Amino acid sequence: MKALIFQGPMRMVVEDVPEPVAAAGELLLRVDAVGICGSDVHGYAGETGRRTAGMVMGHEISATVLELGDGVTGWSSGDCVAVNPVIGCRQCIRCHAGNTNLCPYRRVIGVDSHYRGGYAEQIVVPAANAVPLEAGLWQGALIEPLAVGLQAVRQAGVCRDTEVAVLGAGMIGLAATWAAWRDGARDVFTGDLDATKVRRAERLGAVGLSLSATTLREALEARGVTEIARVVDAIGISATIDSALDMVTPGGTVCIVGMGSPQVQLPAYALTTAERRIVGSFCYSEAHFREAAEALLDGTVPVDLFIDREIGLDEAPEAFRQLASGERATVKTVIRPTGRQAC
Repeated sequence: MKALIFQGPMRMVVEDVPEPVAAAGELLLRVDAVGICGSDVHGYAGETGRRTAGMVMGHEISATVLELGDGVTGWSSGDCVAVNPVIGCRQCIRCHAGNTNLCPYRRVIGVDSHYRGGYAEQIVVPAANAVPLEAGLWQGALIEPLAVGLQAVRQAGVCRDTEVAVLGAGMIGLAATWAAWRDGARDVFTGDLDATKVRRAERLGAVGLSLSATTLREALEARGVTEIARVVDAIGISATIDSALDMVTPGGTVCIVGMGSPQVQLPAYALTTAERRIVGSFCYSEAHFREAAEALLDGTVPVDLFIDREIGLDEAPEAFRQLASGERATVKTVIRPTGRQAC
């Protein structure tokens, strides 16, 4: 079978590799669709050190069950599934609470080299990490990033009638925008330097903020907003965190979900003297992943606003080059490793 192999910074190649075999407790899956995540692009460019040469990336996966490993029940060949890529130890207190994203021994399919990711025609995954989808719903590749946005909004404490600002209108920022509306936010303001991304946020119902020549504060004050209760930072660098803390109300919360920089500087007095809160958000709980899947199934996800390019596996090396160089920007490029047939 074919798989997309990461060979080191700015080097991807499609190669023939042995077909995987489902071990006990696992499912063998045909990959129907897998999204290209921004974290994969940064890893491909050698910016993060979170991807290692020789691995197969890809953690936003929808697939079809081909075979069941020993001891697996509840699934049949031909079932369509989404894959929750976060694998916990299943023994610690966090895993027992459904928070495998916080497990100290967690592994992430397509991120950790221990587990081959979805940029391949077939993969094996723990049966416990498969979530059922309707037949034909290859757009299940969107569930993973939608769950990231949902987790961030919950971490921020967004609730009914809350005013929310989202910094960044890439896939995760748009997912957070969608999730904020889902949780009953009164107003959602989504800002980005890229005017095209801002317009896409507006199509989701947000008040779009073009930040190419103005600050978040200036953009919001121009709309009569002097402070805001919740901010989701989908970029995660010092400048965006400063902007968020400058705008969030005393006692308000800034949630950092973007991983733009491993180290940031914080204005400490802006936190202490106004009791502002900063919280992190990483991946999603098992419940939030399932909730994102249910949202896709019930038709409340505007799929066409997120997926704006489909490609085959052979086109993926060039797509990565274009994304990393900035030559081509998309919200979500989806690879169809086994062709464009439905699952």
